[in-house]
Amino acid sequence: MKKDDAFVGKTQTRKNIFNLLILGEASGLGQFLGGILCIILGIVSLIIK
Repeated sequence: MKKDDAFVGKTQTRKNIFNLLILGEASGLGQFLGGILCIILGIVSLIIK
């Protein structure tokens, strides 16, 4: 959990992305794009490590 807190704290722009994802979850397309972005964020977080 420490990594998640530090990761989210460093990038405040992530909050805007998460807000867009939450608003987009109402539609199937939002869930699809949300899944892709989650995978991309996971890979990026591993690279940043």
